[in-house]
Amino acid sequence: MPTLLKFFRAITSVGPVKPVFSNVKCCGALQFRPLSTVDSALKMKHINMDYQRIRRSWSDEETEKLVELVQKHGPSWTAISKHFDKRSPSHCFMRYKTYMKQDGYNGPWSAEEVDTLRALCKNITSANQLDWQEVRKLLPVPRPMWQIKQKWQDTLNPQLNYGKWSEDEVARFEKLLAMYGVEKKWDVIAAEMKTRNRRQCYERWRFTMCPTKGHYSEEENAQIMQAVAKYGDKDFALIRRVIKSTRTPRHLSQHYRDALDPNVDRSPWTDQEEMKVYNLFGKHRDMVKVRQLMGCRRAGRDMWNHYYKVKKLVDKGRAVVVHGEVTQLNNRGSTALETKN
Repeated sequence: MPTLLKFFRAITSVGPVKPVFSNVKCCGALQFRPLSTVDSALKMKHINMDYQRIRRSWSDEETEKLVELVQKHGPSWTAISKHFDKRSPSHCFMRYKTYMKQDGYNGPWSAEEVDTLRALCKNITSANQLDWQEVRKLLPVPRPMWQIKQKWQDTLNPQLNYGKWSEDEVARFEKLLAMYGVEKKWDVIAAEMKTRNRRQCYERWRFTMCPTKGHYSEEENAQIMQAVAKYGDKDFALIRRVIKSTRTPRHLSQHYRDALDPNVDRSPWTDQEEMKVYNLFGKHRDMVKVRQLMGCRRAGRDMWNHYYKVKKLVDKGRAVVVHGEVTQLNNRGSTALETKN
């Protein structure tokens, strides 16, 4: 009995904790678990309580905050979940995944859409000055809310410069990079730049100042293929480290998909295939779905290139359009072809 009393005192000295024991008898007595096992069980219970399933729907404010955090931090779900009350990393991931698949168009913006958004946001210098729900209703295409706000911020905000960077901007940007570095400092750098946003600053560094660019050598291609054969084609950050490349993971991934992937069809395109891509995209407004419906092995980038090729011919009157669908292309001549409504 003295031993049993010592055990109870040991586990109750840290707080009102019930003893945990099994119902297995050993020599006529109950067999207790070790104290370390009790602590581990309590610790795991505490962790699970932190991420206890919340049976409530996501509010519009939470969803908007989630999208903004993903744009800022990328898919760092553990870090993102800390910004919410009892939302686990898996909750955040599943909500983001579901929200991104909601009804609405997610393809390139047309000139009509951009012009309409520009007119609706005329003289607006802050996103808080607009009723974005009303803006969404007035746009030609019902895009997700986060896309509309991002388009305004990335291309139409009158406080920012777009296009080519001036010499003064480049000089200030390089000075700020030297001062703050690139590790999670893009918000600070953008605030000091004043004429460029966080995304512009990051992309300026990432795709202009940072990596090796240009033609890939045969040796580089062989290294990439060997690494993909060993590690797969999902983690090009790992492949970059393995082959010790000075190119970015994004450059390596794009080059592999466009030029090296043996599963991609790179045969010459026929007119029928180009027209099918254009017509299906006109119906579904989703190139991923078009690729699935066609059952083809073309690269997504290649499909977009040929879609725009046909669109250019349509705009120039060098295609026969019947009831909204292209039925014939004139790739060589400049004579306008018939359009039937």
